[in-house]
Amino acid sequence: MEPTKRLELIDSLLAEASQKFEVLEHAAAARGVAQDASHSPTPGTPTVQEQYRVQAERDAWEKVYQGLTEVRSVLQQIGESERQRGVSS
Repeated sequence: MEPTKRLELIDSLLAEASQKFEVLEHAAAARGVAQDASHSPTPGTPTVQEQYRVQAERDAWEKVYQGLTEVRSVLQQIGESERQRGVSS
């Protein structure tokens, strides 16, 4: 596979991870505001368990993003090494 194609795939995954992280971060913030606004639980108010699930999913997407960022960096190094050696995929 061409080095540029590898990076394009990683960039697509990074974009998705970033989007998911941001959506979940906004959801967690909005749910926190909704809960702060009403001291007594009302129908439709997220439970603590739901909030923990959203936070856990957000944390997981953050880890995915960090891991993909590291993979991208390594793939860039490999691509540069391949170019210097004159290797083409």
